Amino acid sequence: MAERNTIFNSRPLFFIASLPCFAIGIAVEDAVRLNTPFIFVILFLGILVSALLYMLFKKWFILGILLASVSLGAFCYNLALIPVNQSIPSEQSISITGTISENPEYVTGEISKYVLKGVSITAEDGIKQLEGKVLLTAPAGFEYGDVVYADKASIRYTYEERNPNGYNEQKYLLADGIAFRANADEITKTGQDKNFFKNVFITINKSIAMVIDSTFDASAAPVAKGMLLGDTSSISDDVTSSFSTAGISHIVAVSGLHIGFLAAILVWLLGLLKVGKKISFAVEILILYLFVEIIGAPASAVRAFIMVAVYLIFNLTDKRTDTLIVFSTAFLIILVLSPLSIFKMSFQLSFAAVFGIITVGDLLNRCFKKKKVLSLAAASIGASSGVSLFAARFTGTIAVYSLIGNLLVIPLVAVSLIFILLSVILGLIFAPIAFITAAAGSFIINVIIDIALSISNLPYANISFPSLGILAIALALLLMLVVSKYFFKDKD
Repeated sequence: MAERNTIFNSRPLFFIASLPCFAIGIAVEDAVRLNTPFIFVILFLGILVSALLYMLFKKWFILGILLASVSLGAFCYNLALIPVNQSIPSEQSISITGTISENPEYVTGEISKYVLKGVSITAEDGIKQLEGKVLLTAPAGFEYGDVVYADKASIRYTYEERNPNGYNEQKYLLADGIAFRANADEITKTGQDKNFFKNVFITINKSIAMVIDSTFDASAAPVAKGMLLGDTSSISDDVTSSFSTAGISHIVAVSGLHIGFLAAILVWLLGLLKVGKKISFAVEILILYLFVEIIGAPASAVRAFIMVAVYLIFNLTDKRTDTLIVFSTAFLIILVLSPLSIFKMSFQLSFAAVFGIITVGDLLNRCFKKKKVLSLAAASIGASSGVSLFAARFTGTIAVYSLIGNLLVIPLVAVSLIFILLSVILGLIFAPIAFITAAAGSFIINVIIDIALSISNLPYANISFPSLGILAIALALLLMLVVSKYFFKDKD
């Protein structure tokens, strides 16, 4: 008979607890805005206390580690805010010069949004080099690598939070390094400054999009591009709305589902070829990295890549891969690299979904005795339990039939991704063959669209729900942890 043993008996609790402590440090710095020297003092004290406690007691040093984690979170957040601490001219009309660092985002046929790096502004007091990128709204017609000049432009800081639980433009854009917004009625190209490798990735991205557009039918191609490339610009408003109401919007945002599926294919293929473990690891990491770069390295894909990479690294050590440690490590790395990500809804939903899968989902999977048919249901329920907490906070609504939608759609997404990948590979080699696999992929994608439309038309598909506070969400997450296998360890 199994006996309940101590809490987190075999896991490095201090390491797992570092994630929430790091997040607390970010939250504290966001609320209080401590000065940098004070943060350094706390960080030094944390390291000193942990060292002394370890030497004296061989244990309670965890307290010092957690204190250091809090101060490190505050310090990283402080660094991320440097771009908004610089002064900009108060004039409404100035000149801007910068290099387009990403593929433009088309707003309308005539207007695009450009992310500019290496920006300098010219005003009455001279030329000033800006730290941070600028999001410029201007006439369309320019591309990645173009050096552009905008005369008589207006520039401002991004806006701060506009409602208690909602979208904070400043933190959202700063997470991507964008500190300013600018508008210009006219811009001109003055040169070109392309990174060779990034240009290659963008060219491949465009080639893949062209293959999909030319081989898939008109209704399926936009969704296929969303599934593989994360490009949702051509998906109709009706389809976007139905996906949201059905709770399956994540299928067209390249994230853990897509990266995990691609990783599973690579593991299976390399295992089939009997490739050695270390070589297999290197090949998997390289291909996944190249894929993320080709699709433009969106934040959701980068997070998923880090998560999968950490899992593969742990798996390479031949030790028992503890999903809670993998989860904590991956999200800690993400927050160290981009502390402002914690304020983005997409990050919080990713965190909640994975946390729900490894806690509630795993609990249900064990209740179902790990039957393959019910494993998907367990994972979907787990993900939904976590996501619903944050969805209710941000949107004030809950997609009632999201569980049903995901159970029906996710297996179809997996199959359609196979056909999309095959169509792209064949299309780049010999286009006529690609039409066969694209036809099959189009059929499955249209089925997914029909399912989403049907679910969105059901009564009470989307209901209002009281917005949850941070404390309520924290308690719910703690409850999910308590009922999981991680809180107590079974001992035979």
